[in-house]
Amino acid sequence: MGWKFRFGNGTRYVSGVTDQRHVPLQGARNFRDLGGYRAADGQTIAWGRVYRADRLTDLTRDDVAELLDVRGLKTVIDLRTSAEVARYGPGMIAPHVRRIHRSLLSPSLRLRPSLDYADWAIAGQDVLADIFAQMTADDDPFPLVFHCSVGKDRTGIVASLLLSALGTPRQTIIDDYALTRKYFNPNDDQIGKWRRRVLKHFPGLSQSVDSRALLDADPDTMRRLLDTLDARLGAVATFLDSLGINRDRLRARLLET
Repeated sequence: MGWKFRFGNGTRYVSGVTDQRHVPLQGARNFRDLGGYRAADGQTIAWGRVYRADRLTDLTRDDVAELLDVRGLKTVIDLRTSAEVARYGPGMIAPHVRRIHRSLLSPSLRLRPSLDYADWAIAGQDVLADIFAQMTADDDPFPLVFHCSVGKDRTGIVASLLLSALGTPRQTIIDDYALTRKYFNPNDDQIGKWRRRVLKHFPGLSQSVDSRALLDADPDTMRRLLDTLDARLGAVATFLDSLGINRDRLRARLLET
């Protein structure tokens, strides 16, 4: 029997971060609706328009029916590497949606023994720009989900930038990131498999890396991303501007009217 993964001193939840946003699926543990969060000018992000998730490889037929027939999912943005996609596949939902594969990481990016999302975001600036261009293209791609393997790191970066572009308060962005702690609790065997996979695909990662710490959705990791972008660029908004995001169209599609 595997032990439960225990993190820090617990997770702080704010209004709007509720069980309502978790989509209970058999084949994905960390599939969450970004609706309900406060945005700019007192508006609210609409429910059922944009989701964040872990990998969709293991979705069941019932899961696919839930996402397609009940939630009307149209688009999947897959942030995994080509190696991850080749090994695990896109899942049975792929033929039924518009699937966009944009890897936010490459083996040439030297991962560190700690998570430095600012480095990841800046190195992946062209990919991020394309992801947001897809969200604001002439053809409305929503309802849409973006995902990686665990639904924490790469997905967390995209979620933080999307929520920032919509004007969501910083603490809410941090708390949304930390919700992964509630839904992702790997056991010893899963941690070992994850470690071997990461070391294989990213040889720049230190052999002494603390796998448990890297799998933790520590709120300070997200806080550090936002603070670092502020320190390097003057503001997170400056980075968003560099991505060329059409914020008016994004808000028109995702905010309640």
